[in-house]
Amino acid sequence: MLHQGVRGFAFSLDGSRLLTGGDDRAARIWNAFTSEPAGAPLLHEAPVTVVTFTAGDQEVLTGSIDGTVRLWSAETGEVLGRTIRSGEAVFKISLHPDGRTFLAGNLTHAPAIWSIEPESSLVIAPVAATTAVFARDGRRLLLGDIDGQCWWWSPENPEISISALRHDKELRCVAVSPDGKRVLTASSDKTARLWSIDGRESLVATLPHEGEVRSAAFSRDGRLAATGSFDGKARLWSGDTGERIGTPLEHTNIVEDVAFSLDGKLLATACGDGGARLWSIETCRQVGPVMGHRGSVLAIEFSPDGKQLVTGSRDGTARFWNVATAQPAGLLEHDTWVEDVAFSPDGKRLATAAGVVRIWSVLSGELLGPPLWHPLVWEIAFSPDGTRIVGCSGAAGPPRLWHEPPPLGGDLRRAELWVEVLTWQRMDSSGVLTWIDPASRESLRAELEAMNGKAGR
Repeated sequence: MLHQGVRGFAFSLDGSRLLTGGDDRAARIWNAFTSEPAGAPLLHEAPVTVVTFTAGDQEVLTGSIDGTVRLWSAETGEVLGRTIRSGEAVFKISLHPDGRTFLAGNLTHAPAIWSIEPESSLVIAPVAATTAVFARDGRRLLLGDIDGQCWWWSPENPEISISALRHDKELRCVAVSPDGKRVLTASSDKTARLWSIDGRESLVATLPHEGEVRSAAFSRDGRLAATGSFDGKARLWSGDTGERIGTPLEHTNIVEDVAFSLDGKLLATACGDGGARLWSIETCRQVGPVMGHRGSVLAIEFSPDGKQLVTGSRDGTARFWNVATAQPAGLLEHDTWVEDVAFSPDGKRLATAAGVVRIWSVLSGELLGPPLWHPLVWEIAFSPDGTRIVGCSGAAGPPRLWHEPPPLGGDLRRAELWVEVLTWQRMDSSGVLTWIDPASRESLRAELEAMNGKAGR
């Protein structure tokens, strides 16, 4: 078996094949009895450090110093799905029994949970769109495009249908009321529009601003609507008739995004001056201090339980805030502007759009798998059941719909314990593996069993 600097190896379940990875930037499958190669090399851009069989030996998972994990067909050598990019050299992979979830460890981070995402989980819409929202039934999406036109699209059907909802210029935002009977559209033509989609699609009211309208939202009960604009104002409207309510909420810069609190008593606004603000719906006055970033605040959303607020900014961060105190409660760092944020319906996950889409655990702040790749994503939304995410990139490409893989049961600590007990090894924050002595392993196993996990003795 010819290989340059073997870094890792693994036998197939039946022992008939041997998988190796080496310094020659390749993983290779061999006939374990004849030592002959069983297919073409599986190539990376740097040494292959870890290899394993999965899916009943039908697939191969490889990790490399090039910072990627790749899934291959063990029969054809074809790459399956997309390359998973961990961001750092990969030195260890531990596969979960489900065969689709694994821990990957590198030199600068403790192990992180990733999911093998099959290509079939990615659906591409047949039209370029600047904004998208799920209908309340979760089966269709309403898309808005650069020409001001709305479209209805069902991912199960390749055809799209044109809607009567339209503007004279680019659509910046679409929102569907909680009862699914009305739609708000926001446009560069300096208006938002309230539509009825209860049976026949029809215009209810035009909601004017003095600048491009960037955002629009309904309150949780649908009785109120809010819009934010380039004119530095957020405005409140009747969600039924479009009648203006109260006085404008004045800002010193562009109002990039708006969101209602769970009880409908507060409106949160994201402003180009680097501040997020809370406003009383009853008095139209600011409540509490400004929640500050070091760059324009581009996105804002309340958690489903109403206790937290999350903001996304040009300073490359998403920040959590305590709604009751307006004090910071967490920070998620990115390498570019955070254009949008979205909580999953159960409040356990947060999606951020910062060039790519990332999914985070709200509880731990840990990444839940690899980024979802799409050019320059600037808007994201979860489906009502939380199983799908749509991302929009405008002129950079059509919207993409990802099916979220089932989450790994338990939290990150449980997954780490499961691997440590099973492998007798622990990885520290520098990526160094050390053996676990029997007494320590028994202690770890007891902790795992207390969390309803199981591992062999």
